[in-house]
Amino acid sequence: CIIARNKLAKELGVKMGEPFFQVRDFIDKHRFSVFSSNYNLYGDISDRVMSVIKKFAMNVEVYSIDECFIDLSDIPNEDLTDTLHLIRSEVKRQVGIPVSIGVGPNKTLAKLTSKIAKKQPQYDGVCSFWDINNFRNKCYEIPVEEVWGIGRKWTKKLKNLGVESVGQFMMMENGIVKKLMNVNGLRTKMELLGHYCHKVTMTPKQKKNIASTRSFGQDVKSFEQVSEAMYHYVLWAIKKLRDNNLSPNDATIFLSGNRHKENNHFTSKFITFHRQTRTINEIWAQIEPHIRMIYDDNKTYKKCGIMFNRLMPETIEQKSLFIDELPIIEPPSNKIKKWEMRRGHLTKRYTTNWFE
Repeated sequence: CIIARNKLAKELGVKMGEPFFQVRDFIDKHRFSVFSSNYNLYGDISDRVMSVIKKFAMNVEVYSIDECFIDLSDIPNEDLTDTLHLIRSEVKRQVGIPVSIGVGPNKTLAKLTSKIAKKQPQYDGVCSFWDINNFRNKCYEIPVEEVWGIGRKWTKKLKNLGVESVGQFMMMENGIVKKLMNVNGLRTKMELLGHYCHKVTMTPKQKKNIASTRSFGQDVKSFEQVSEAMYHYVLWAIKKLRDNNLSPNDATIFLSGNRHKENNHFTSKFITFHRQTRTINEIWAQIEPHIRMIYDDNKTYKKCGIMFNRLMPETIEQKSLFIDELPIIEPPSNKIKKWEMRRGHLTKRYTTNWFE
């Protein structure tokens, strides 16, 4: 599927989420450059961008792979604009990535101004809430769905009430906003009015669960292929556990078919581990028998995955009086890996692989 488009691709009518095969002829005709997802490269470039930003700010909250919030309250007002342009130029110089920066009295207004900085060239990539004349009037020109925290569900509810713009949303009564969108919606409105509701947090909240799922590169009708895919997804999920210093007490595994080919079946299994662990041999010994149990030779599979639940810090462990000794089950290995993603347009992993 199409998951990212540049400005020209959008203007030519390429839609987000559109199946690639449906627009293949159009893409060839207009000589598009096409790239497969390259997670190694994205993750490394993201780390480099964040490292540069952290040289300029004490408090940095990495919000996602391509976004962060920074607290610049310790920088004098007269130096703020120059500092923001310096951050932007240093990220470009050291990493080669263009960024847009929005600054405001809170996260919501910072996010909103960052979108303005990205879309309107006159700001040169940096937009400050305090530099926008008649901000309240301009809010009537901004669609309400542009606001951080207002998703599709709330956008639909607001538009049913005739609230189309940010300015209209800001004029709603607090009681109506809270009833329609709960206390989080009210906080969003208060931040648009200039209040400070969401702090920049250095320490992320402890995750409640960690999942690893992927669609196969092609439909699979082989237990060995499905099993090998699941084993690799378990390994990736365990890496996430280690990165967050967590261990799981149970897990949910699932297998599903290809819903686009009238093969829309789904089977899952909840597994409680003998003890809290993130050791691959222990986890695999308890998961593999259940994969055999829910696998059906008469079905074709397109996706599988695992979700670890009841996560606890590795320093906290619930001991058990009785632990059965688990057998060692060798991980499956196939010469031809039909389950691997199709990434025929993959670029080189320039920054993480010496050979590339």
